[in-house]
Amino acid sequence: MSGMNRENLTLFDLLGLAGENLTPESCKMHLACWNGTVDPLDVYYAGDFDRWQLGQRQRNFGREYVVSLIRMPARDRWLFIGVYRSLGYEERNEGIRYYYDLERTNLDMGLAGRCVVTFDRIGRQSYPYGETYATQMHVAEILAEPLRVPRFPGFNRVRLTRGELKAIVKASPDSWRVPLSSMSGLYIIVDQETCLQYVGSAYGEQGLWGRWCEYAKVAHGGNKELRRLLKNQPVGDGPPYENNFLYGILETADLRSTKEDVIERESFWKELLGTRAIGLNAN
Repeated sequence: MSGMNRENLTLFDLLGLAGENLTPESCKMHLACWNGTVDPLDVYYAGDFDRWQLGQRQRNFGREYVVSLIRMPARDRWLFIGVYRSLGYEERNEGIRYYYDLERTNLDMGLAGRCVVTFDRIGRQSYPYGETYATQMHVAEILAEPLRVPRFPGFNRVRLTRGELKAIVKASPDSWRVPLSSMSGLYIIVDQETCLQYVGSAYGEQGLWGRWCEYAKVAHGGNKELRRLLKNQPVGDGPPYENNFLYGILETADLRSTKEDVIERESFWKELLGTRAIGLNAN
C-alpha cells in the first residue's frame, strides 16, 4: 500500500468537495471503538460494518448525514468508512434500541476504507456533532486500495494482527485456508506491549490453519502462559489486551512429518529465541 501525507488537510476539506450540503453542521460522527464486546475493526474486516451500525441504544444519528470512522490500533488514527444519509429510525424493544435506516452515499469521494485521519478523541463520546472535531481530523494517509483482509503473502511473510487473524478465519478464503491447511509448522505470537514471544507448533490434519482457527476463537489457545497473561490484565474500557498480539510463521513442515519431528523443531526455536527463560512458553 502506498500513501500520501497531508499535514494540514482535514477530512471535511475533502468531503466538502462532494457538495455544498455536506458540512460539519449537517453531520453526526460515528467514532466506532471497542464497546466491551466487539472491535468494530473486526466487524469491518468481516464486511458487516454497515449493518452493524444500524442498531443503536440511543437516538445517535439526529442529523442528515452520518460520517463513520473506526479507531485503528494506534489510538489517534482512524479509518474513514463512509458517509451515510439518515432516513429515520424504527423504535424497538420498548425504546431500548433504535434501528436506523442509513443509506450509504457517494459523497465519500472514493475514500471509504482508504483515508486514515489523526485526531485525539476527548472523553468517550462516540457520536459527536461534526463541528466538534472538524478542524482536528487531519488526513494522515490515503491508501491505494480500501483496507481489507490481507492477501496470503507466502509462509515467510505472514504478519497478522489479531483482528486480521479473526477476519481471515471467519471469511475462510481459499488463498489462506488451503496453504495453511496443507502444512504443519512452527508459529510465533508476539505481545507488542512487552515484546515477549510465544512459540507454538501445529500438526495433524488441518495443520497451521486448524491451530490458528483455535486462536481466533480463544486468544490464549489453551496455552498456560498466554492464559495467565490475559487473566492478569486489568479490566478497562479499551480493546482487549489480546489485540496486542501479532502472529507469524517461523517454519513449515510437510503434513506427513511426525508429531515428534515438529515438537523437536519447536524446542529448537524456543531455545534459540529464549521463550522459556524470558518469554511466554511454560515448557
